[in-house]
Amino acid sequence: MTPRQSAGELVVEVAVAAPVWRPLSYRVPPELAPLVRTLARLSVPLRGRPRLAFALGPPRPAQTTRGLKDVLDVLDDPDAPTLVPPELLGFFSRAAAYYHVPLGQALAWALPAGLARGGGQSPAPSREELVAVVAPRAGDPGRLPRTETQAAALLRHLQRTGPQALPELRRRWPRASLLVRRL
Repeated sequence: MTPRQSAGELVVEVAVAAPVWRPLSYRVPPELAPLVRTLARLSVPLRGRPRLAFALGPPRPAQTTRGLKDVLDVLDDPDAPTLVPPELLGFFSRAAAYYHVPLGQALAWALPAGLARGGGQSPAPSREELVAVVAPRAGDPGRLPRTETQAAALLRHLQRTGPQALPELRRRWPRASLLVRRL
């Protein structure tokens, strides 16, 4: 067997968010196989550049993967539900046929702005995932807040504890977002 033809290789059919009317097959690298599920957003190579695609089902074993390109990345968090629920696949298939558009484009148009781009772009972090990392500017002590202010107390806290999530900081400083921006 060649390196591209080993036992146990998996492939997945995808709908690419491009003017491609039929599903395409891609080889699933072993490290990505557990992350691929129905309607998960994937990054796949198409015409020399990464494109957004949607898995049309879970990976399946293949006799051969000769000539298939690899899935580049899985863009969805494996612990979170997919952005488009898998039970809506039939609905989007009918909608794509009705409006005469490829399925991948119909699925991409259903996503919120910014999430319908491929090439490995992930969704924007939620407010809970934002982390405040604040450090004083070197050589400019005049730019530090006055010592008796909430901003100074917040800065001392961050220097002592390290990066903190904004929701954690808000428990102690209700105006943490504003203070962090000022710092």
